[in-house]
Amino acid sequence: DVVNERSMLYIDNLCEFLAQVMIRGEEGIFWPQNKEYSRTSEIVKQIAEVNQHRIHVSKIWNWIVILASKVPGKIGDLTNKAFGNLCYDQELSKCGFEYCIFNLQESIKETEG
Repeated sequence: DVVNERSMLYIDNLCEFLAQVMIRGEEGIFWPQNKEYSRTSEIVKQIAEVNQHRIHVSKIWNWIVILASKVPGKIGDLTNKAFGNLCYDQELSKCGFEYCIFNLQESIKETEG
């Protein structure tokens, strides 16, 4: 149960974003993302729930993740990729229209269902 923040963009939210950009004739550089940051452990729990599997997440093994993230090379890189923070500021994603039509839980249900 590692506490981390991940920027994600569900494909239907991206499609809505692109549709709105085209309809409105917007130009520029955009940074769309879901409204909320995600946590790796929360994503895993929700995927398990949708697939009717029980999963237990615990903080008891967090020390191993912390230790592995400090190992130089591939092990540290992969650990940081899975459990580290990988997000950008929500302010970068604001624009003059709404495009997040699905939240994280809904997107997982749509993807896994």
